[in-house]
Amino acid sequence: MVTQRTYARRPDTHTHGYAQLVMPLQGALWIRTESHSIELDDRTLLFIPPRCEHRFYAHVPNQCLVVDIPAKKIPHAAGGFTHSFDRPIDATWQGIRTLLLRERNAAAARLLYPYLAHVLFRDQQSASIRYIHDHYDHPITVDTLAALEHYETSSYTAWFKRYTGMTPRAYIQHVRLDKAKELLGTTDFSIQDIALQVGFAHQSALTRLFRHYEQETPSQYRSATRRRSE
Repeated sequence: MVTQRTYARRPDTHTHGYAQLVMPLQGALWIRTESHSIELDDRTLLFIPPRCEHRFYAHVPNQCLVVDIPAKKIPHAAGGFTHSFDRPIDATWQGIRTLLLRERNAAAARLLYPYLAHVLFRDQQSASIRYIHDHYDHPITVDTLAALEHYETSSYTAWFKRYTGMTPRAYIQHVRLDKAKELLGTTDFSIQDIALQVGFAHQSALTRLFRHYEQETPSQYRSATRRRSE
């Protein structure tokens, strides 16, 4: 779930079974966890893992973008992340923040979880996951991915589904969809050009992907996101 929230001066302490990504848009927010004490502003984000007690309050007017991430959506390789950590909001995170602000639909926002997990935990990711994110614009076979992990193809598919919660093909489609959304919202490239840039030979394949996951065409998605940003 993606929401915009404001926080009060009165300190509050709680914990929850899902992870949380906190990105201030305006003002500042003070947060303390077992391993962290930080005043967040629009230059820094904070990841709070599931079941991590945290205390928070704000001294100034504020608005924060908050992403609730189900524990099952966190890659198994990131299981060692039992403590909070912060990241600078660089150009990549600025793009993600803009994309999240456009996604008012909860189901559509959930499709961004693989991309969020990739950026947050890329140093802990498996070779095949990194390969998908680095080569989504080229044809990718399950045999290639399995070889990177030293698995037989059938065993790899089962392992991948346990690791990510989806099949390799579905994961690749989600990565391509997220990149297409970014390009639709930030460039004036034609739909055909965007289709080619995210790994499809024909515009019709990208249109089918959007109809399946978004129930609209790429052109309709572009128009809707631009209307929301006006």
